[in-house]
Amino acid sequence: MSAASVQISGVFPAYAIQAGSGKPRNELGIGALMPWAGKLWAVSYVAHRGHGAGLYCIDKDLHIARHPESVTGTFCNRFMHGPSDSIIIGPHIIDGQGQVRTSKKLAEYRLAGTCRHLTDPENKVYVLSMEGPFFELDLHTLEVKELCNLTYELKLWTERIPDITGKAADRVPQHLPQPHFKACHTGQGRVLVANNSYFDQDHAGEWASGRLAEWDGKQWTIIRTTPFNEVTGRENFGQNIFALGWDRASVIMMVLVNGKWTEFRLPKASQTFEHCWQTEWPRLREVEHERYLLDASGMFYELSGWLLEGKLWGVRPVCSHLRVVPDFCSFAGLLVMGDNQVSPVGNDWSVGEPQSNFWFGHIEDLWSWGKPKGWGGPWWKTPVKAGEASAPYLMTGFDKKVLHIRCESDAATRVCVEIDFIGNQSWCAYANLAVDANGYAHHVFPDGFSAHWVRLVSASNATLTALLHYT
Repeated sequence: MSAASVQISGVFPAYAIQAGSGKPRNELGIGALMPWAGKLWAVSYVAHRGHGAGLYCIDKDLHIARHPESVTGTFCNRFMHGPSDSIIIGPHIIDGQGQVRTSKKLAEYRLAGTCRHLTDPENKVYVLSMEGPFFELDLHTLEVKELCNLTYELKLWTERIPDITGKAADRVPQHLPQPHFKACHTGQGRVLVANNSYFDQDHAGEWASGRLAEWDGKQWTIIRTTPFNEVTGRENFGQNIFALGWDRASVIMMVLVNGKWTEFRLPKASQTFEHCWQTEWPRLREVEHERYLLDASGMFYELSGWLLEGKLWGVRPVCSHLRVVPDFCSFAGLLVMGDNQVSPVGNDWSVGEPQSNFWFGHIEDLWSWGKPKGWGGPWWKTPVKAGEASAPYLMTGFDKKVLHIRCESDAATRVCVEIDFIGNQSWCAYANLAVDANGYAHHVFPDGFSAHWVRLVSASNATLTALLHYT
């Protein structure tokens, strides 16, 4: 048996991508995966600088090779462009025969996403960089045109918007933190982008640097000012769009149907993904025929791209985990993940040589990784209006369930717990909990009790925290 054929729990040690131990020593992850032209293509990334890594291809015999067109950079974008029968992965354009061209201009940027062009989809695409420059790429000439800088368009530099936090201008930080754009998508006549900047000041409510935003080809509009990692969807199935983010309370899933956004919330399985640099690249990908796999805050979920009745159905947790998974896809009947594992960014003394690897397995293997468990909820020190329901929070697929509620107002209130056991956001009153002024209440759900979604309604205006713990 050759060393290259040795695999342990889906990992081939010989496939590890290494950047070497020379300086500068840096992060190294596998940023994007895409099956194309009979091979699995992978592009890796360093954080800001570094050496090694690049573009790799794996054939169906699972032989891996670094492509001659490889360039070192920070690349996590992938897109299939039907009209030209090609894919864009990193700064590379790969045709249906596997021939590779590279945009030298785009290779200079940290690339976060690629998406369909609004007015010339036959010939061009949009490319988003992590720092905010937003480009138009001609797939025939490889001409690159910068259309705007989203750092300014989306008000991430406070010199141009001294009232971004709603406080007096002299109390506003000189800059909001470094932009950290992660994804883009075109659908329903608009381009959507996600920025996941999130630091201590975001958690404390001192500023809001995350962004979910859209562009109609003329004007940019900010939808949410919380961190978002992913935005994606299909061009059929009603062009439903899913956006994935989080705040201190829970994971946020925004769904756009027929031009209308609806918010849903999911548990966090771990808070080790909390910082914008730790969340890396949570993804929502189609991995089986018209079936999605979602990775968020240490939990994999399954769901459908179909939204029957225009509503989100069938979200179910699969497993908890601690892997940093920048991308995953199906290839040759396998589920393949690219990881970010040993990265000595400011940690030279403990992690050694920067390297990452792939995982090969079956989607069913995920059910053995770790039983779903997590916590979160719809409110965290949230000013709640009387009679206004919270966003639906996922309830199905977990065992033990406890609801904790804290009132941080000087008047008592009652909170109605409503459940949706069908899955289509049809609600039934389940219980009413009295919460004293500046007090606490909890409810332990019976063993075996479950519903698809749960939401809360306060009887009076109050500042409330409501979190559910699933074990």
